[in-house]
Amino acid sequence: MGHGQDAVVIKRVRRVSHGHHGGAWKVAYADMVTALMALFIVLWILGQSEEVVRSVAGYFRDPIGFTDGGQVSVTEGPSGPERSVPVELPTPAASWAPPAEEARLEENARAIREALAELPIFERYEGQIEIERTAEGLRVSLLETDGGPLFEVGGTRIGRDARELLAAIGREIRDLDNHIVIEGHTDSRPYSPGSTMTNWELSTGRSNAARRVLEESGVDPQRIFEVRGLADRRLYDSDNPQNSRNRRIALPPLSAEEYAARGGRP
Repeated sequence: MGHGQDAVVIKRVRRVSHGHHGGAWKVAYADMVTALMALFIVLWILGQSEEVVRSVAGYFRDPIGFTDGGQVSVTEGPSGPERSVPVELPTPAASWAPPAEEARLEENARAIREALAELPIFERYEGQIEIERTAEGLRVSLLETDGGPLFEVGGTRIGRDARELLAAIGREIRDLDNHIVIEGHTDSRPYSPGSTMTNWELSTGRSNAARRVLEESGVDPQRIFEVRGLADRRLYDSDNPQNSRNRRIALPPLSAEEYAARGGRP
């Protein structure tokens, strides 16, 4: 290159790769947080009372037709220390069932209520009897209190008054065509160490005793679909596991769909 000419300098810039900094890890983290939140919600629901669980399930079955309401008690009598206090919970709106079906449920509830009200012992137990409307039908429950036991203490022998109440219910439902589930529930009081009895045996034995009374009152044994003993797994009063009202017999509704899905014969 001759003198007088400008030198041309060429610079080559070397690019150094520092790796990829994409957002895939953010997506994975968000998925993990969402899964943990869903798990937390499920665990919370499982720890709630039976009424709350039913209400949450009803909401997911029909979120649009759901509105605020409350459980239906048999009567409205004077309150007392052992008086059942209706818990305000979401219940299905009036449109959850066809009008004819809704009218049938109302008539069934009225017939059961009137049959119970005719019993001489009804006034003593009216605060322990509940009739609730759910998305599947009617739930009838007999709850114990310290002053109004249904069974012998710690045993499965049904008392005379409880037998009379269940027999009256049986006479009203024996001509219906739905299948029947009987549930026994206990409180959380444990048996003494070394006892061969647990709340599982207690709840199962009591629900089976209720089954015998219903059949004696005319309910077709073929309509009995399940006899369940749930111990203290579905407390009526989850804030007070030893509340006497946690000890109860319930006749929950069983829809035709649930009956078929669980292997019921037509």
